[in-house]
Amino acid sequence: MKKSAFECPDEHLNVLRELLPRVTEILTIGWRGNEEHFLALLRNELGQPPRMMIVANNEDGANQIGSELMRMGIGCNFVAAKGGFTDTIRSGEIYDFLSAE
Repeated sequence: MKKSAFECPDEHLNVLRELLPRVTEILTIGWRGNEEHFLALLRNELGQPPRMMIVANNEDGANQIGSELMRMGIGCNFVAAKGGFTDTIRSGEIYDFLSAE
């Protein structure tokens, strides 16, 4: 069942819309990327395509989510974490992503 509306207080949405054009990196952890209203907001409000890292249960899941986000017009490339959240922290992948320019 699809949501008919984006549930977020107006004050929060206003701040998000104000800040999205300045976003340079997106790190998603355990997000499937299938909330249509939020994806439309990202697609419409992001400035330059941000660098993205996707953390899912495993690398295949991260690749599926990243490919879907790109298909939806969010970003132009992404890094798929090789493992889940704990593995990604322990391996240093998240730190490498966040410290890269």
